[in-house]
Amino acid sequence: MDERVILSTNKVYGRGRVQISKRVRDILNVIDGDFIYFIQNEYGEILMEKAPTPKDNLGKYSLTRNK
Repeated sequence: MDERVILSTNKVYGRGRVQISKRVRDILNVIDGDFIYFIQNEYGEILMEKAPTPKDNLGKYSLTRNK
């Protein structure tokens, strides 16, 4: 089993807003205005990844809607 490391704990604010800690922003290399993917893997875990810019290669993931 993979070892897990908790990088930060964040509070959820009104309308589902979450502030991402500086440590995580630095690791993901995200800045104000960037987009983030929330990805659910085959084990049901939710992962966070910096979304590509329009000039980057798109189509790495498919979007699905839960009903």
